[in-house]
Amino acid sequence: MATLVNAAWPIEGVRALEVASATPGGRHCRGAPPQQPSPVGLSAKRGPQIMQQRMRLARRPVVIVVSIYALLVCALWWRVFLKHQVCAWDCVLEYWPDLRFETDSIRNGGLPLWCPWSLGGYPFYADLQSGLYAPVNWICIVAGVIAGAGAWTIQLKVMLTMLVGLCGMHWLSYARTRSHAAAFVAAITYVVGSPVLVHKNGAFLWPLMYLPFAVLAVGAFFDRPTLRRASLLAIALWLCGSAGHPQGFFYDLVVVTIYAGYRFIALGPERWLRFLRTGWTAVLLLIALCVALLFVMYWPSLTAIPLSERATRDLAYVVEGYIAKRSLYELFVPNLDGNWQWDVYVGPLALVGVGWALIRAESRNARIELFLWAAIAWLGMDLALGRDGHTLEWFYRHVPGFTLFRIPYRHKVIFGFAAALLAGDGVAAAANARNWRETAWMGSFALIWFIYARGAPWGALIVGQLAILTIALLRRWRSRWRWVLDVVVCAAVFFDLWHAGAGKLAILQDYPRGTYDRIMETMPGVHDRWRYQVDDVSLPNGGTLPYAAAYTNELRELSGYSNPITFQRALDVQKRALTSPLLLTHYGVRYELGARARTVDARPLAHVRGYEYRDVAPIARAYGAAVRIEHPEDILRLLGVIAPSSLTTAYVEQDAPHDLPSSAFAPVDGTVVSYEAGRVEIKVHLPAPGVVVVNESWFPGWDATVNGHSAETFRANYLLIGVLAPAGDSELVLEFRPPHYRAELLLFVLGLLAAIALATLPQDPHRANAGAQGDHGAEPREPA
Repeated sequence: MATLVNAAWPIEGVRALEVASATPGGRHCRGAPPQQPSPVGLSAKRGPQIMQQRMRLARRPVVIVVSIYALLVCALWWRVFLKHQVCAWDCVLEYWPDLRFETDSIRNGGLPLWCPWSLGGYPFYADLQSGLYAPVNWICIVAGVIAGAGAWTIQLKVMLTMLVGLCGMHWLSYARTRSHAAAFVAAITYVVGSPVLVHKNGAFLWPLMYLPFAVLAVGAFFDRPTLRRASLLAIALWLCGSAGHPQGFFYDLVVVTIYAGYRFIALGPERWLRFLRTGWTAVLLLIALCVALLFVMYWPSLTAIPLSERATRDLAYVVEGYIAKRSLYELFVPNLDGNWQWDVYVGPLALVGVGWALIRAESRNARIELFLWAAIAWLGMDLALGRDGHTLEWFYRHVPGFTLFRIPYRHKVIFGFAAALLAGDGVAAAANARNWRETAWMGSFALIWFIYARGAPWGALIVGQLAILTIALLRRWRSRWRWVLDVVVCAAVFFDLWHAGAGKLAILQDYPRGTYDRIMETMPGVHDRWRYQVDDVSLPNGGTLPYAAAYTNELRELSGYSNPITFQRALDVQKRALTSPLLLTHYGVRYELGARARTVDARPLAHVRGYEYRDVAPIARAYGAAVRIEHPEDILRLLGVIAPSSLTTAYVEQDAPHDLPSSAFAPVDGTVVSYEAGRVEIKVHLPAPGVVVVNESWFPGWDATVNGHSAETFRANYLLIGVLAPAGDSELVLEFRPPHYRAELLLFVLGLLAAIALATLPQDPHRANAGAQGDHGAEPREPA
């Protein structure tokens, strides 16, 4: 990230120095002599030395900025240190178990490809929320291997990711404004503002924390499309795409695509051909690296998602959960209603900042870019309004896969990003007002905001917001005590947003320390023979047995926390089991926790509310015959009325082999030799050829060998794996080996090494100076 910052900001910062000269007192004025020489006017001899000196100076504040934000992150999460709490909801129920499974797999010398402990087994490597290829996950995995993968590892991931977002937005705003105070306001507004802070506990937030670096890299790439900057942009997009949520990455791409399109158009027709002629190799490298770095993550999901519940979503699903128009008043006063997830408060500076920056802008390009970010902010809010907006249905009808991105109110994070950027621009503009006329106009924008916000309940909050605007305007007066006002305005913005988001940060829970020994004593065999089902899990703390227990204790569970690739068939089984509980027993469920009295043969458990079924299909059972069923839903109907011990045939579908066995022997149970994540070894003796049904979810990538010879796998009994076996003693080995995964992983490793090597190559100072001169030969473009 430091490499990306140092590579991206000098061009933007130099552009700011070229457009706005400074008087000895520091105030920007037209026509005033520059305080320091611009690279454009430097001689060929001194230019490279000064460029190198500026890049060395750019590295010095990095440690200071990162340290300050690290302290702020610790302050935001003070309950973690003083009360030993962790993020609740999705973090403890899903993302910590994912991280725990990754850590355990790496510790055991394998890759986390197939998770057998939850949802009847599922392809973990295709779950885009797991963050398997994210560097911050690698840090947490190493920490977990060293110190134990407790829930503190997911809290570490949350805090590190928020730290990345703060630092990224700081350097993006600093590249535009050359003001650390403005950059601090932008960073705090982005991460602590309500639109983003709502999602602090979820993977949805994590890709957005890398978005500032992607925007920085886009700007640097269009300033001068070199191979080095193409590599930096590819790395930034990989960080966004690997962070852990397809929906958050989609919003990143919305912002990046719009901004990249603007930067290309802003070049003008006379520079388009030159850009393509000089940068075509960089463009091809960018495409190649993006494919190499993202293919291993998103290609497997193209197989998993069509089999998931997300494949059947329609418009009603897409527009469910949108922000009501009345909630937009929370732009001025936070937490006016009880739905804190809809809160969109970003402080007063974000609302008036665009007006202040427009007053201060000196060029047409600067105004156009300000309008662009204002339009992006409007787009995010319009999408969040759902049916009350104008764009959500268009996205649904014209963007492939848009049904995956549910809950319209989440689009407000796009607004939060653009609003934070405009807040930083506004702070810098207020400090650089050239005369009393500009100052008066800026004051009028603040007055308009105050008049409109006056309709809200009067209180100290409105007074504090007015004080923030006043202090920001007072920064126009330059003196040796100017730094005091900088500190005051930064502190005021931080505490204003912290106060508004206090309720969002307070939703934590005590560190999960339960071992569940008594419950597990009542459920023998759930590691390698049976499964269990939980019916009473409630957020945020869980019910009889929280979902994380399956991962932390390696227990086989049919239920589990639904992720984007949860099989639709697994959900169908659980839904139909509500009225036909007998169905669960065909999928190895011997224990049902939190359940009410059942009509099937079951007995109450001793130490926990739940039941044990007596007649249950084991992990492997062989049938002498198989019946092909045309409609899969008919299989569930048949299994719902037949006990496992009474089932004499396996039910298969159209993907089964043509030469199905038709013997008449009674079903035979197999013996489990070993059961591991992604590998099952079974021994069975058959009196005649038959079908062995293994109680694990079927998915493309399961390879089978029977007595050392390759065998085909297919769906059996609606959800499970079927394998043909000959008469006599047979040894079956099922191993999950995703097709072409090794090639995809090799492509990723090579692409990452190539991107890092190109990104860290030393930049030729002579070429950099020549590039800067070429970039600024046209009309200078002032940063907002």
